[in-house]
Amino acid sequence: MNLSNLKISAKLLFGFSVIVLLTALTGGLAIYQMGRIDSATAELSEDWLPEITHGSELQALLNDMRRAELQHVVAVNTDEKKAEAQRIDSNIAKLGEVARRLESRLKSPAERQFFDKYKQEIAAYLATSTKLVELSSVGPAGQDATIKYLKGDSRAAFRAIFKTLSDMSVANTKGADNAATQAHQT
Repeated sequence: MNLSNLKISAKLLFGFSVIVLLTALTGGLAIYQMGRIDSATAELSEDWLPEITHGSELQALLNDMRRAELQHVVAVNTDEKKAEAQRIDSNIAKLGEVARRLESRLKSPAERQFFDKYKQEIAAYLATSTKLVELSSVGPAGQDATIKYLKGDSRAAFRAIFKTLSDMSVANTKGADNAATQAHQT
């Protein structure tokens, strides 16, 4: 069949049909790619960023708790010590709440592994915190033992949990970067 033998109306119909078909294919491909972009964006906003946020909240609460411990150690009267002990207790409650929110979002085995390590280390750190407050509450007579414990076991437990949270943050940031790269490539 030769196109030159066809009527002009048939040629136009054929041309428009090809254009409509190409437009539909282009639109379908665009919708598919937009779906992939939406999926990568959702992964970023719903998976990675909340986990990074929760990890940062845990770090901030731990930092505040550590400062409260230090203030408890240097406090000279019982009212100051009591206020810092209440601040520590408040942070412990907040840590539990944020940890529950973070745990409910975990999806991968690697995330679960980091979180399990965090749970072990937070238990150890809370035990050292309790002992530190007890030592500090003794007063000037127990100051040497308090300072030794503060610089020893207490510091080691704090650094261990903070390293785990930092490692978790790095892993989540890499996941977010991968999702962003995928969206950009799409």
